[in-house]
Amino acid sequence: MKTVFRLVRIMCIFGLGVVLGFIVSYRSMDSEPVINDNSREVLKALTQLSVTEIPRESLNCEVNGTFTASDGSTINNDVSVGDFIADYLVLSFEQKHNAIHQLICEGDGIQQCTWTFGEDKPEEGWDRILRFEYNPKTKVVNPKSLHCIDVP
Repeated sequence: MKTVFRLVRIMCIFGLGVVLGFIVSYRSMDSEPVINDNSREVLKALTQLSVTEIPRESLNCEVNGTFTASDGSTINNDVSVGDFIADYLVLSFEQKHNAIHQLICEGDGIQQCTWTFGEDKPEEGWDRILRFEYNPKTKVVNPKSLHCIDVP
């Protein structure tokens, strides 16, 4: 009987170790920034648009807060590319352990890029996303393609 209890205890300890190892490796993978090989060039092109406002019809993020219109609806304040970049820098200076960072560009020819940052929390995480088109031949971001999105 003691052998059975000892075996069960060893199996529980082993199982706990496997679960803990999985959780630690999963969390460390999530916290690593994800970037493309051409991220430097993409970010350089994006900073050239720092004073460019994200088109109102593509603005679904609250980088600069909101205001209430005369009809009572809530509308996002204007947001420039520079505002988005500054928001990212503030988060990165805070060095939160559960922060996520990602810049991915995909496609042949004109690339569809997604720059995401936020916090990965079990109870209430969030992402702020900037989507845009990037031409790797001309190294230019299309200002009309800018979309800013907040995901609670």
